[in-house]
Amino acid sequence: MIDDEKPILIHTGPVGMYEKIEAKVKEVIGLEKLTYVAFLHFERMNGVVWSS
Repeated sequence: MIDDEKPILIHTGPVGMYEKIEAKVKEVIGLEKLTYVAFLHFERMNGVVWSS
């Protein structure tokens, strides 16, 4: 999370972890104050990591 003029949460973990991360973010900043939430997607196929 970057708490700046336009706060952003960059979620890089599995989707199932979002609720735990959300709870921790709420300890620092209200979710309504987040300007952006970014979800990064990674795949592993035959030992090669693909990102999009």
